[in-house]
Amino acid sequence: MAVKRIVTPNKFIGLSTDTKPTMATDSRVRVGDTFYETNTFDMYVTRDGTNWSLKTQNVTVVDATGISAAMFGKPSLQWLNKGSAIWSKEHMIFSGWTAKLTGGYQSGHDDWSRVSFNVNSMPLSQLESILYAYRMTVTETVGPNISFDVHNPDAPNQWAEISYSNGAPGITKTSGWNYFNLLPASTAALFWFGDNILTSGITGNDGTTVATLATYQADAFFSTSVITKINIEWGYHSTTYLEPVFIGKIEVNDIDITLEPSAEEQLDIVRDDTAKALTTIPTWTFGTPTLLASNQASASWYRGHQIDGTYQKGATGWLAALYVKPGADASSFAEVNIPVNELPVPEFTAAIWSYLLTVSGIPAVSMIIWLHDPADMDKRCEVTQRTDHADLEAAAGWNAHELNTDTAYLYYYGENVGSPGPCVSAGTDYKWNQYTVDSVFSTWTIYRISFCWGWYGDPMPEAFLADVKLNGELIPLGPADGKHQRTVLTTKTCASSGAIAADDVVSENGSSGTDWDFKMGGTGYITRAVIASATNAITPRGVLQLYTKPPTCTKNDNAASNGPVTADIPYLVGTVAFPAMSDDGTGHSYSVATPSTSGNLPLAFDTPMLYGVLITKDTATWGQALISISLSADMQD
Repeated sequence: MAVKRIVTPNKFIGLSTDTKPTMATDSRVRVGDTFYETNTFDMYVTRDGTNWSLKTQNVTVVDATGISAAMFGKPSLQWLNKGSAIWSKEHMIFSGWTAKLTGGYQSGHDDWSRVSFNVNSMPLSQLESILYAYRMTVTETVGPNISFDVHNPDAPNQWAEISYSNGAPGITKTSGWNYFNLLPASTAALFWFGDNILTSGITGNDGTTVATLATYQADAFFSTSVITKINIEWGYHSTTYLEPVFIGKIEVNDIDITLEPSAEEQLDIVRDDTAKALTTIPTWTFGTPTLLASNQASASWYRGHQIDGTYQKGATGWLAALYVKPGADASSFAEVNIPVNELPVPEFTAAIWSYLLTVSGIPAVSMIIWLHDPADMDKRCEVTQRTDHADLEAAAGWNAHELNTDTAYLYYYGENVGSPGPCVSAGTDYKWNQYTVDSVFSTWTIYRISFCWGWYGDPMPEAFLADVKLNGELIPLGPADGKHQRTVLTTKTCASSGAIAADDVVSENGSSGTDWDFKMGGTGYITRAVIASATNAITPRGVLQLYTKPPTCTKNDNAASNGPVTADIPYLVGTVAFPAMSDDGTGHSYSVATPSTSGNLPLAFDTPMLYGVLITKDTATWGQALISISLSADMQD
């Protein structure tokens, strides 16, 4: 038999009685793919894309359902708003580490922390138990609870987060060590929130309809879903400060989940941030994603948030926020770039990604595949997916797309491409299957894959890229070292046509004004703030009060400021002081606050959203004109 190269094989799963796929019946099948029989625990491999042979396997410790420890990823710690999570050496009765979770001051269910680990598409039907041991600092009215993310493996945009109520029977809330074991027959306390789930017999998205695990495992939708992440959470309460709890042990189907920080995290604990440079460079196919924006567009990393529905998706909790500004021309774009280590064009066979659109009626987040001749890099091209093709979902909310290699929606432009065929004409739509057999392009390699937002012309509100899989490999999204920059712009039209007195609020309505919202997406320092008014020749100073939740003080235009009020004090981040505005002729009046001005910058914050109240410090006629405020921050999470 001729020697064939195997690159990132696909992994199929099913019963021994199921017909195994072949290249003739499934375009995803290729040499080296495996098929795992869940009832026999046997693994098969195809050496030619047609015939399947039993694969010789090493002995692996599995549970009674055939689930192995390799299915579970390494735990990580996550938190939001006033919650916090750290690795601790306190109360070590099970292992050398515990996860110390603090709920913090609870403000409308927005404060939480958790220990979380990825799961490699474990069928929900095979979940037999999740056990965890925890130590309560004091007796509470709630305890740490379980949640897990599931989706349809054939349609990842059909997803849900299933949660066990933190106040349900069985979750002990007394001080000291306790444990909880979720079983199929445990008290009916599981509820779900999700999207695009049409076939479930369990009502969701209301937080009140509860069922047992056994009911979910027999449900029309959930019985065929797979688990992608499991969380032990602390928070999501509404009235009190939650003292720390310590998670000391987690088991799934009697398989122990090792609780310990990564090697890099341990270095960070005992040394300073320079330890982050001590990493090993592995052999790789797909590299670390980076961001790029051009002309009137911006790209930044964004930590998902419950308020806008962005935190439910994405393996890392990070999303790429892609934005094309108002008035942008057709050459403006923002994109995520993923390096590719010279992958031969015929060996790229699968891509799937999910993205959130804030409005409908606009193009989708589309893919660009960058090719070149590995022996002569003067010869290159980009293969671009047509962003407005009908096959790409473009509804408001979550969308997903799986590359269809047999759909003609990919065109190319490049340099020195020679005489390709059948992809003979630049700018003409072809199928990916045609590129993989083309006389020129099939001999080239892929050096980059991008997911792009823009090249359209009209203003395109912010879109968020959440999940990316290439050739079945998950691509983690997020800043490489936690440090990045983000600029957020918010605009309002001032309500008052006359003079606004000193220390009065400036907003869009005199009776129902709202706060200025800035979607910062994480932790950082505001280092620059710009305010501009379309009214020429005004010179007031201004103050922008910033909070971590919508303030209750007055926000009505031309009303005397009374903030911060007592109820808002716990959420006050600080203020940005704008110097007196000026103009450079007949244009807008503007002011810039920086660390070198008296603007109170840099200003630290730790919240995905900042809510502002603008106050004029001098009497001025702002006019019924557009006012814009932009905040730029050095992000450090």
